[in-house]
Amino acid sequence: MKRNLIITVLCLFMILPLFAEVETTTKVGADAAYYPDQHAGYGAGSFVPFDYTPVDPPDGFPLAAGDGGRTLGSGWGGVEATSWFSHSIKMPFMVMDGPLTSGNNLNFKFKANLSPVTGDLGASVVLTPVAVLQLEAGGMIGTGWAALGFNGMGLMNSDGIADEDSFAGIVTKAWCAGTFQFDLAAVMPGEWNHVVMIANAKLEYQNYSAASDTQSWVWQSDAGENYNGMTFAGTYLLGYQMPLRLNTVGILVDTKENLGDVRELSTMAADGWGSDFRTVKIAPLFVVDLTDNSSLTILLQFSNLRVYTDDTIFNNYFQNREYEDTAWKFHRIAFSYGIEL
Repeated sequence: MKRNLIITVLCLFMILPLFAEVETTTKVGADAAYYPDQHAGYGAGSFVPFDYTPVDPPDGFPLAAGDGGRTLGSGWGGVEATSWFSHSIKMPFMVMDGPLTSGNNLNFKFKANLSPVTGDLGASVVLTPVAVLQLEAGGMIGTGWAALGFNGMGLMNSDGIADEDSFAGIVTKAWCAGTFQFDLAAVMPGEWNHVVMIANAKLEYQNYSAASDTQSWVWQSDAGENYNGMTFAGTYLLGYQMPLRLNTVGILVDTKENLGDVRELSTMAADGWGSDFRTVKIAPLFVVDLTDNSSLTILLQFSNLRVYTDDTIFNNYFQNREYEDTAWKFHRIAFSYGIEL
């Protein structure tokens, strides 16, 4: 009897929120970015300038065995484009009296992304147990193909060239994250008092079904330094929101690094390619409300990068390079447009 009562209470606890006030939001949008042409830090100091003249390996450059070498720079840079669809279902959950708990909610989020060479579907659930904290768990599944001279997904080979077999496997990701958020207007009400601070920490496990734990792979036509395993990412924002078309200005900082066995594969201290390198990206951020239901976000992003030794930098396969120093560069200008349906 007691066991049945407990089960009944738990079921009611799970079902009752479905009958509460539910808020749904559906959006579509597109992301795009341009990456200026640079030479991976070759011949530069602490800051890498733009350079649109490709540089070939010098005569007699000591390439690693089986490595065909690479040209630094493309002559034009790089582009990125993705379209997306998102839907969220938010409902009151664990609501209590008090300014910190009166808005408690549970938010189910679904998102689909489509680029010229990849497609993926993701879902997550976000719990807000108190106004300044959010807890998230989610997952994603995707696949890729080769098109237009780009490779969406594939295993990296020892010559630094990835396989171009379309739909050769699936990429899955699972994550958990926590976000601390604070808005000054919550304690000092006023439409000009929205000083916003956000700090997010995210643990993520990624896997490519065609790769072993020691094989690297390409995803979304990147540099191919992905491994099956854990990563840690941080996102930090200090912003100011205004009742203007220019809705938000701020500084956004993103970090990402490998964890576990992948982190120790080829460390900087051991003259490796830098599996323990922490990527840091810093960007001025601008959000413009184009209409009542659409907005445009603009990022001017700077990033640190690994500078390799002069006698390994022209190797095509990243595992054949040796870390020497860290420099900074202008990474990209990025745009994200979204409209609520």
